[in-house]
Amino acid sequence: MECEIYEAVSLLKHLAHFIELHHIGYRVVELEKSICYCVETLGARVEMPPTLISADYVRVCFLKFNGGRVELVATVDESKPVSGTSLGGRPDHICFLCSDFDRRVESARDEGGVVVRPPVHSEAFGGKRMCFVLYRDMGLIEWVEK
Repeated sequence: MECEIYEAVSLLKHLAHFIELHHIGYRVVELEKSICYCVETLGARVEMPPTLISADYVRVCFLKFNGGRVELVATVDESKPVSGTSLGGRPDHICFLCSDFDRRVESARDEGGVVVRPPVHSEAFGGKRMCFVLYRDMGLIEWVEK
């Protein structure tokens, strides 16, 4: 039994080399109002100002908090409201940076996931590739190449 525990710890240390939590994505209705609220009330600092992500027709903003980073996400086309935002915002996804990006995308199906946003180069990450995978147990995960 002890060997299995040590093997699991060793595997986790190995995976930690490849994966890094980057942010939690949060859908909002009005990006600027949400930014002001987070800065003035919650003490956030704007890390990346509102930026158009052309592949997904959204504007995003990264906010730094003590202990973490949040990405606010707002739709650009107001005729296509995001479900679940009628009462305000809602959690949307978890984002991880990974050094094994291609392997993660290729193995998504084997891990019970569905690639819902194929890899694209993103303005939010300086042109690095990202994709979204929907997992049955974890929900929506955004993978970004390191």
